[in-house]
Amino acid sequence: MSEKKQTAVNESAKQKAVEMVEKYKDTLIPLESDGYHAKQCALIAVDAIWRELESERVFEKYDFWQQVRSEIEKL
Repeated sequence: MSEKKQTAVNESAKQKAVEMVEKYKDTLIPLESDGYHAKQCALIAVDAIWRELESERVFEKYDFWQQVRSEIEKL
């Protein structure tokens, strides 16, 4: 993968990570303020997607969701 394409994939993964955590924060906001549970929910969702992709051998998407998971953990 070219460096330019890899950079675009990394940015896309980070954007997806933020989007997923924010969606869960909107749902969980009455329960917490630090985003911990929203992050855990997003990680559970990514893990489910990841397992499904792994079973189908869709390596490009698998790598993307692995990066999304990594970005969620950094938030």
